[in-house]
Amino acid sequence: MKLKLATSLAPDGMSPGPNSTRIAGVRLALRGRLDPYALLALALTLFAWAPLLSPTYFMGAHDAHHSLFFPIEFDAGIRDGFWLPRWGPDFAHGYGYPIMVFYAPLSFYVWESFHLSGLFGVVASTKATFIVGFLLAAAGMYAYARELWGRRAALLASLIYTYLPYHLLNIYVRAALAEFVAMGLLPWILLAFRRLIRRPSAATVAGAAGSYGALLVTHNITAVLFTPLLGAAILFELAQVARARGGLSRFLGHPLVHHALPVAAGIVLGVALGTAVWLPGLTEQGAIKIEQWALQTYHYADHFVTPSQLLSPAWGFGYSVPGPGDEMSFQLGLAALGLAVVGLWSVERGAWRSRKREDPTYSPLVRPQSLFFAASLVVLVVLMLSPAVHLWDLVPVATLIQFPWRLLAVAAVPLALLAGRAAPLLAPKQTRNAPGLLLAAIMVVAASSGYAQPQATPPDPRDETQQTWRDYEAEHPDMVGMVAQTQVQPKDSPMLPALDANEMPQRFEALTSGATVRQLRVGGGSASAGVIASQPVTIRFRTYWYPGWYATLDGRPLAVRPDGGPLGLMEVDVPAGEHVVAFRFGDPPLRRAANLVSLASLVILAGLAVVGGRPSEVIA
Repeated sequence: MKLKLATSLAPDGMSPGPNSTRIAGVRLALRGRLDPYALLALALTLFAWAPLLSPTYFMGAHDAHHSLFFPIEFDAGIRDGFWLPRWGPDFAHGYGYPIMVFYAPLSFYVWESFHLSGLFGVVASTKATFIVGFLLAAAGMYAYARELWGRRAALLASLIYTYLPYHLLNIYVRAALAEFVAMGLLPWILLAFRRLIRRPSAATVAGAAGSYGALLVTHNITAVLFTPLLGAAILFELAQVARARGGLSRFLGHPLVHHALPVAAGIVLGVALGTAVWLPGLTEQGAIKIEQWALQTYHYADHFVTPSQLLSPAWGFGYSVPGPGDEMSFQLGLAALGLAVVGLWSVERGAWRSRKREDPTYSPLVRPQSLFFAASLVVLVVLMLSPAVHLWDLVPVATLIQFPWRLLAVAAVPLALLAGRAAPLLAPKQTRNAPGLLLAAIMVVAASSGYAQPQATPPDPRDETQQTWRDYEAEHPDMVGMVAQTQVQPKDSPMLPALDANEMPQRFEALTSGATVRQLRVGGGSASAGVIASQPVTIRFRTYWYPGWYATLDGRPLAVRPDGGPLGLMEVDVPAGEHVVAFRFGDPPLRRAANLVSLASLVILAGLAVVGGRPSEVIA
């Protein structure tokens, strides 16, 4: 067959020589591996991220400063020798803050891979990470939808997912870097667990655990919101496997264990992989003033959406506010909803034709799959409406979620998949060309083109340095972080003049006379100073006291304590003489244990991926 096909590629009917046969074989191999629909899905994302190619940024976006400064602080920690930086030295007017204890870092690692190359500045690295998020989302939705319903449905679902208004809002209105990247992982996780259930093996366990663990170390709030949908999808897939085996009675017992144990292993290993991130963030909330992030203007009860907001195409760059007067969009997307309705009608039409034996190619799995996604979408929408407040009151972590409309990120998955089901009507399998599908693709891109336009701001050198956070804290003084020891939110700092000039501030001071202090070095999570004292002296380190900080005197352990002042800074006692005092942010026992759990999980997953192995059973 290969030779025959290769012969047909020879020009003018001439028999091919050895070279032309080899070239033809390569072409055929590439055709077999390259999916033109997948390439088209990725190529069409260009219109969504084209604004990122401009030298401008969008500093008016909600978290624009965060999307630049958080990675800057992360980079400082990496350069200071921390494999998992947890301290941000320049937060809170220079007093520092344990931001990475509570903020999942995977998007920062992606950012760092660009920045450390030396080819990307701060803003360019952030833009490149956003582009990675676009491609990750498009490819993931395509892969998942293709496994469910084929290439044409996958193309449509991928485009819908890419161009959903909330997906674009997360970048161009909110500049929510981690949350945006997390959306790109959701379809990959569902695909990985589907494959694990239907083709159990060491490799599929590793894939499921790795993808879920990646979400846990990308954005913890999205992980909390997405996990119930993942659990429901797992139960649905197990039910489908039971049905394929002839019913629940035949599935119970050994077959159930055979499929459920790998799933349990995938979940446990995934949770273990993220332990270094989620466990400290969960257990150390009492060490900061958590109420400044969970209450005040961020309480979930003030941020439910209305049904009209879910349908309104109105756009805005403002904020979510209590009541219906929000200045940003919470729409599902009229194009997506319209195609989803068409998709459901297509499913019912196909089921009816199958019963009439008019469509023998129709899969009996399509209808239950579609109904599952439709039910999931309805539940997610209901949870964003104010009558669901009583359900939110029952969830212990609801105050940390802050905004019920964040469920739009999760709802995007079933919505895109349902919209993809419109493809059989737009491009029936028996037709080679698909003008209807092409027209729908153009419509999807055009419908959201106006949402892919940020409020551009010209390049500013301050955006490339920690000065960007000086601007943010000056504009939002209520956002200056505090730890549990802090009694008064700082409004100023002796370090501000140096920080505002992008110079290294003096972080040490002697509290008693008769001493000279010379700052030696300051890193992302450490600092040292030379002290010459004629008598015992107390040295203050102008940094919040927080669990994990330790000090040394000439390389030997030195007791460090809160200074008892209103800010809750650190101080140490230094004897007379010439000494070197050093501070470093380390990990207390629980953090170290969490690190070891994550490391062990990573080693196990790497071993499973290497072992691979053939699936013990394959279920279509």
